[in-house]
Amino acid sequence: MVVEDAPYILIVLRRLLRDLQLEHDIITVDNAESALAHAVHHPCALLITDYMLDGMSGLELAREFKERWNSQVIMISAYAATEVRKAIGAGQVDQFIAKPFFVAQLETAVREMLSVSR
Repeated sequence: MVVEDAPYILIVLRRLLRDLQLEHDIITVDNAESALAHAVHHPCALLITDYMLDGMSGLELAREFKERWNSQVIMISAYAATEVRKAIGAGQVDQFIAKPFFVAQLETAVREMLSVSR
């Protein structure tokens, strides 16, 4: 599942992930509340989320996905906040990718996280 509140970035991420031809469904939503509502019925192996979201933050969302579904979490953000680094150390975020990022960097992280979740 990809959670990004910037529509153009969400479109780019969806296309990039589809181009990887993964053996997983790709669900995209534009807010944390929709992500949680969807995951209740369709738990996700991997959450890719932005750090800065309207309403619930990406870190709060990551914590929920980790606690409820033991999902792997990749956080993407232009902010390299201390809070994100602490979350990585605490195991709430598995990988952090700084914006702007390279496609190969995202592909490597996604494939690694999906192999861990099997």
